[in-house]
Amino acid sequence: MFITEEKLQSIPTKYLPADFAIGSWEAVKQMLEELCNAHPTSAWDLEALMEKYSELMKAIADELSWRYIRMTQNADDPALTDAYNSFFADVAAPSEIYQFRIKQLFMNCPYRHDLDKDYYALLNQIYSKDLAIFREENISLQIKESELANQYGSIVSKMSAVFEGEERTPSQLAVFMKEPDRSKREEAWRLRMGLFAAN
Repeated sequence: MFITEEKLQSIPTKYLPADFAIGSWEAVKQMLEELCNAHPTSAWDLEALMEKYSELMKAIADELSWRYIRMTQNADDPALTDAYNSFFADVAAPSEIYQFRIKQLFMNCPYRHDLDKDYYALLNQIYSKDLAIFREENISLQIKESELANQYGSIVSKMSAVFEGEERTPSQLAVFMKEPDRSKREEAWRLRMGLFAAN
């Protein structure tokens, strides 16, 4: 069964305008730069800043997810693959350097210590780890990895073999590799590996 946006209700936003162009890097970049250049003057200011940042990140993740769903539901449509890859490469990935700066701003802000320590304990841990492992040079690698993963998915989605009288995908064949019957396991394995070898 296909998932459609019509079946889901949009999450209401507090800061993002309803017509915000999430697919436009210029619009996203402008908001990210505003967040990076903010100067909180209280714990309340800092909290509002992070809420706005969180909304933007949710919007980016939501757009990326829908593009992924459309792409995987229509594996034969290269335009949808291009749409996903473009958004990932042109919006999602470039936002990471700004995410790093906003997390730095949060962690270095003196008003962070006025926030509820228990409520923000996990976020403090997550941001601390994110800042420690972030490397800007990995962004281009993530883009390449995403493109290769999509190419792999497109190839695998077209694979099938007849097993026990039914057309099976590699994932469906993998289930039979747990069968108690050794000959059935071997047949499923050989068919599955044959599909990969042929591609």
